[in-house]
Amino acid sequence: LRLSDYFLVQKMVDIASHLCHKLNAREIANIVWGLSKVDYDKPEVVSEFIYHAIATPKDITAQEAANMLFALGKLQIHEKEAFESLSSILRNQLHEATSQAIANALWAH
Repeated sequence: LRLSDYFLVQKMVDIASHLCHKLNAREIANIVWGLSKVDYDKPEVVSEFIYHAIATPKDITAQEAANMLFALGKLQIHEKEAFESLSSILRNQLHEATSQAIANALWAH
């Protein structure tokens, strides 16, 4: 439908940003994927979430890396360091990747 309540989205982002230090990689990946689905227009906020997640790359699964790559691609966020880090995580776990993770990552490339 392409309907969105910008006020509600921004309030949710504010809450998630406040909780970011408590969120795990899956929660962050889900948030940035959701932001990509509503075409969130503040790339610096999305990047902040992603950089928080990649600070501990060992905690990120192939699916989570792929979802964050998808968000970067969908939102046209050109964060080379984040892209390379997430791609490396995915490459190291490719044997565990689902077809959905592969499709999301391909879309980002």
